Amino acid sequence: MHDAERHFPGGPSGTPDAPFDDPDYLFAHSIRSADVVEQWLRSGDVVPEEEFVQQVRRLVLRHEIGGGVEADVLQAADSLSFLETLSWLTAEWVTSGRYPRARAVEKLRWSVERIRLPEAVAAALPLYDRAVLELDQFSTASSASRRRLAGDSRSLLGHPAQPSGSGGTR
Repeated sequence: MHDAERHFPGGPSGTPDAPFDDPDYLFAHSIRSADVVEQWLRSGDVVPEEEFVQQVRRLVLRHEIGGGVEADVLQAADSLSFLETLSWLTAEWVTSGRYPRARAVEKLRWSVERIRLPEAVAAALPLYDRAVLELDQFSTASSASRRRLAGDSRSLLGHPAQPSGSGGTR
């Protein structure tokens, strides 16, 4: 949910030249995501208590930068998740020409360097090493398969992925 805004048109966009830690983009992304999540929480048949809604909003607002124990955990989880499950995306950026290899490595390195929790940094380092190796061993067939898996709602919820050609993931 912390990146919810990316699933709706009209959100903030960075440029390939902007740094990955660009505060203008990070804050706009975090605010829009918090707005989407808050609206979603309030739109259900059972609306959570106000304190819960506001705590979720605060965490989503800080998911890119951390700050406080819970926000630091969420931010670390965001980095670890990117390194573990979306590293193929940085390799795809390189093969598509969106970024040169050095810029993709910069994104991967930033994903580690922004982590505040020492235990999470230790967990991130081998994921970083694997992701950097993947930049040189990338195949477009692997990218297509991983992109399908990343968009499979069943898989994202921890269920077996939909078989290919089974009518989609929605």
